[in-house]
Amino acid sequence: MQIGLAAGVIKSPGRDGGQALSFAFCPDPPLDASPTPAPRAMTRARHAFATVFAAISAAMLGLAAGALWMLPMAYLQARLPWLALPLGALLGWTIARWVMPRRGAALLAALATLLAAAYVSTLVAAAQLAGNMDMGLVDAIRTAGIGMLWSLARLSLDATELLWFATGATVAAWTARRCIRR
Repeated sequence: MQIGLAAGVIKSPGRDGGQALSFAFCPDPPLDASPTPAPRAMTRARHAFATVFAAISAAMLGLAAGALWMLPMAYLQARLPWLALPLGALLGWTIARWVMPRRGAALLAALATLLAAAYVSTLVAAAQLAGNMDMGLVDAIRTAGIGMLWSLARLSLDATELLWFATGATVAAWTARRCIRR
């Protein structure tokens, strides 16, 4: 049997002794050929890249969850710290399924939930500042800066909200750990 690699044509003996042509786009490798293992440095670099990419993805999901959390708070004009529980469960499930389906997912999910809580608290402080100063939200964020908004957000938090946030992070870690075991 002859294989033409450029054209992908395999010539093999036909039934009547003549040559039959068949097209093979992915010929099988020989049985004695074994794949060469990747160098250790490449696997470490790939693992480091995957971990950094998972952390960035979890942070982006946490920020998106914080912005989503802001919508019902702005509509109802009330603080809704208990939303940390369903958002934590959603973040835990999402991170365990699509971002990092191994043992670090629980930690990433808890940190993403805490990031969402910090982000929504900062957005609420910016919205209150914008309302009090008769400014737009973007102008208030740009004028105040992240340091002042974070300080205002910390001043407005009480112990029950912090407890809700910590419980939401725990739910996120528990959900991620449970999804990984399945």
